[in-house]
Amino acid sequence: MANIIEIHDFSDPALDVYARLTENQLLNRADPDNALFVAESPLVIGRALDAGCEPVSFLMERQHTQGKGREILARCCQDIPVYTADESVLTQLTGFHLTRGMLCAMRRPKLQSVEDVCRDARRLVVLENVGNLVCPAEFDTGAVKNAMILSVPEGHDKPLKYPLIFTVCDALIINKIDVLPYFDFDMEKVVEYAHMRNPKLKIFPLSAKTGEGVDAWRNWLREQVRAWNG
Repeated sequence: MANIIEIHDFSDPALDVYARLTENQLLNRADPDNALFVAESPLVIGRALDAGCEPVSFLMERQHTQGKGREILARCCQDIPVYTADESVLTQLTGFHLTRGMLCAMRRPKLQSVEDVCRDARRLVVLENVGNLVCPAEFDTGAVKNAMILSVPEGHDKPLKYPLIFTVCDALIINKIDVLPYFDFDMEKVVEYAHMRNPKLKIFPLSAKTGEGVDAWRNWLREQVRAWNG
């Protein structure tokens, strides 16, 4: 049977997670192993349990201990505190209405190491169309390799306008080279400007329309996958 605790005073420190801790305090970046999050509704709590999250305590309307929450509680250790009261009392104490009837403070399961996740991996995952030319350069997406696409109509001065993205990229695709005769685009200049930002940058002029240059790009990708897999 669940450890039902009738609440009359919401100032109890055990209830801080539901009332007074900010999101940053719950995340507890200084001690991630003890970080918490609050799941709402039987459906979400059930999915979190399926994913291996560890319940720390519950806050729910009394009726749900024998209703919607009964199945959830049956999946948890019996000593987990379940703070409960009537809906009107909870609303008065907390200052908010429990829309879905129950909350659960939980810890996330320990994340696997990068080595464990990637061991025996044989798939290449592509993060496509990530923001613009600024955000992906300033924030780490977690990608092993970074590539960007510059199309001929955008102009050969792009590396001068957005230097950071060219600095952090491993590969540059210059697409739509089939329309070079129709634009004032200097291929030598764009290569020069890009290498000013990143001398190690691999550059692949290609045409998605005609297929020219695609083999070189494909071969480079295969080489990177082989190198990653060791």
